[in-house]
Amino acid sequence: GRSGNEKLSAAILSGLLLLVPFQMGAEGWDDHSRAKRRTGVDMAKNYLDSLAPNAILFTNGDNDTFPLWYVQEVEGYRTDVRVINLSLLNTDWYIDQAKRKAYDGDAVPFSMVQDQYRQGTRDYVYVQEKWPDGYHDLKKVMDFVKSEASNTKIPMSSGVTMDYLPTNKFSIPVNPSTVLANGTVLPEFTNDIPERMEWKIGKGAVLKAKLMILDLLAHNDWERPVYFAIT
Repeated sequence: GRSGNEKLSAAILSGLLLLVPFQMGAEGWDDHSRAKRRTGVDMAKNYLDSLAPNAILFTNGDNDTFPLWYVQEVEGYRTDVRVINLSLLNTDWYIDQAKRKAYDGDAVPFSMVQDQYRQGTRDYVYVQEKWPDGYHDLKKVMDFVKSEASNTKIPMSSGVTMDYLPTNKFSIPVNPSTVLANGTVLPEFTNDIPERMEWKIGKGAVLKAKLMILDLLAHNDWERPVYFAIT
């Protein structure tokens, strides 16, 4: 066994080590306290104030997400908005949460069910332009991607099959009465409303988060206002 002096020395050393974090906290508290710094909170409230009621806001990273979560959770501010972090949207548990009501915010209208987005399923979806050239209705594209039929898969060198987007050009029909009624389009631009919105993606594959955005846009039918934060 150890001598009494050794035990005493060990006890003193342990005590000193335990004091270190307290000393660091006491010395650094004033320098690191955010108690009177309102930049993050003000930024978050300005972000939320710029959104229409019942909006869905996609954010990218920590700095444009955490302040928004804070003002909603702690201050109860603009709890009608659903803040969806794109990094987390690559996980099935977060998609599960988004599909449920939170605070005063309605569930995000994703059409995909859990078996279609669970971890290891459609984590990475290739773009293979197998459909005829032109813009294709996004609902039909998403129905193809969600299908379990063998003709909606592409074989990989490893022997597994992967889901894929059969086109990189999408369209969404525009209902004039809906976009005018909810303020998406101002009345003075009534005659400029197109029959459909068309766009294409330039990448050879999309992660699950981007696939979920496509799913939302396909099935939102312009009902909920959708925004994207700029980091």
